[in-house]
Amino acid sequence: MKDAIIAGMISGLMSPAILSWLKHKIIWKAQKRNEIKISAFTDTLTALSSLETDALDTELQSNKKEYKGSMRVVELRPETIVLMEKSRGMVRAFFSEATFKYVDKALRDKVSIENIPNIEFDESRTTAIIAMSEELGINESSFWEAITSGFKGWHKKPRHP
Repeated sequence: MKDAIIAGMISGLMSPAILSWLKHKIIWKAQKRNEIKISAFTDTLTALSSLETDALDTELQSNKKEYKGSMRVVELRPETIVLMEKSRGMVRAFFSEATFKYVDKALRDKVSIENIPNIEFDESRTTAIIAMSEELGINESSFWEAITSGFKGWHKKPRHP
């Protein structure tokens, strides 16, 4: 009887500690990683939008700055450049190499007023967004699969006479 009480007390004290450790190691780290990836995803969307907005801004493009006789093909605001570089680094660090290549291509594709419509950029941007959303598990097909997977085997074919 005493042994059972002691064992119960020990397990009562150890269980919260073990569960807390497991929660931190397994659940919290995975959640934090996903939060970072979602932040990188939204930053990348903003960077791609800012890139296109700056490239198609007639006032910004007509006031290109010159440095030692050189001018950029497309003038970008400093905030856009910072966000592009941040996005590139975060995607490289937290996403697969294949996804990084899609994002990097989209951030490097030429976007210009002289090149409207910017078909190559539009396609690269879409491919990058799809790759990131698939890796995050938030793309349209994975959403539908998540909804329907709970119903698999629950429905039967309707009987027709």
